[in-house]
Amino acid sequence: MSIDDIVPAADRLAVPISAHAALGLVEHLAEQLRRPKAVQLAWDLRRTDDDELGFDTFTQAIALFGEAPCDCNRDAWFDQQWAIVDRRRRPGDVLLIDTMDNATHDGWIAPPEIFFELERLRHIGEQRRAEKKTQAKARQAAEVERRREIADAEIETLRSRINRLLEREPEGELRKLLTMALEHIQKTPNLPEVMQIIEEREVWAGEIKALDESARLQGLAIQNAVLRQATMANLGGGRGIQ
Repeated sequence: MSIDDIVPAADRLAVPISAHAALGLVEHLAEQLRRPKAVQLAWDLRRTDDDELGFDTFTQAIALFGEAPCDCNRDAWFDQQWAIVDRRRRPGDVLLIDTMDNATHDGWIAPPEIFFELERLRHIGEQRRAEKKTQAKARQAAEVERRREIADAEIETLRSRINRLLEREPEGELRKLLTMALEHIQKTPNLPEVMQIIEEREVWAGEIKALDESARLQGLAIQNAVLRQATMANLGGGRGIQ
């Protein structure tokens, strides 16, 4: 990962870059197939070295990269391009220090002062990556806890619904399933086991049809709630009923 992916721009912009280091970079880039255009480097060349040396490095980059125009007054064109980059940074502008970081992976040997700065920026990047990883874990833990709280709350609702349905004194397999489900809610910490007991859809549906409309709707609501809670328990790391 490059430093421009993680290190704040302010830290990268603060690195002092000499004309000698910039020219060495340009000469290295001239031998590479993949490189930024000279006009993309112009903004940072002017920012870091606005005197004659910066302009000279820019014109050498144009020449070495083979980007000089062929059908106009070159001196006037150079002056125009140099004047254009006397502005705020734009998205297409490439920082010299970022290019230097990438160039070291292509064999460029950075001057000692640049090597030191790159190591410092990479250390900042490592720290920020570690912080982001910690923050991501904290967000994940918070989401798991949120889902667990939802599961706990809905389990209470499920227990209440089962009790209300049992008060209507259902008979046969439905009463047996409801009683077993309630016992597991009270005793076991494993919500999927509760789901397994009452997920026998054919028996469940057949028994519910024998009830009146109000009880039937309650039974269907219980069935849907249990299935939802089982899904939430699996997403939340496997925690069951408390």
